[in-house]
Formats: sequence, structure tokens, C-alpha cells
Amino acid sequence: MAMLIDHERAKSAYQNVCSFIDSDGDIEKFRTWALKFPSLIQNCGLLQAIALCHEKSSDVYEIAAKWMEIRFFPKTSVDEVTKKISELDINTYRLTTKEMMSYMTWVKRAASTLIPD
Repeated sequence: MAMLIDHERAKSAYQNVCSFIDSDGDIEKFRTWALKFPSLIQNCGLLQAIALCHEKSSDVYEIAAKWMEIRFFPKTSVDEVTKKISELDINTYRLTTKEMMSYMTWVKRAASTLIPD
């Protein structure tokens, strides 16, 4: 049975957050960045939000970059995603921004549900 894109987003977000919880990472920092990342995209733009997140929270960046790789940039390493975004034309950039907002909203939901305050 084919999954809707929103189901794919939800499943991937849930699996990625669960994987992070099982790792030895800083859960509070992850939760904070996962909760504010969609707002960063909306306020700063996708490229700036990705760059800031890459510098401050590599775990959230990796989740976002993996999704970008799956949806837009196959056969691209996680480290090359920021460069690829900067090379997009305006229409593709807008589409990519909308997709990342949708996906990172699912990551935010999963993080707020699975990681207590």
C-alpha cells in the first residue's frame, strides 16, 4: 500500500526522534532545537535556518539534511545539503522551504511528545 507523503514525513520524524533518544546525545538541546526549527525557517528563511542549525545543533541538522537528501538531493552527502540549497532557483527554493516546514513540524511534534520538559 502506498503511503501519503504526510505519512512518510510522520513516520520518518518519529523514527529519527526515537533513534536520537536511544543515542547518547544531549536530549534537552535536541528538543529545544527541534521545537524552534520550524519558526527559524519561517522567520529567517530555509538557508539561514539550516546554516544556523548546522552550527548549533548537528543532530537536528542531520535529521533535516537526511530528509532533504531523500526528497530533493539523492546521492548527496549530509554535509553538501547546505551548498545544494544555496544553488537552487527561486521556485525550487520555495518548494524546498515548504517541504522542510512540513517535515520539521512533524519532527517538532514527535520531539514534544516523546521528550518530556
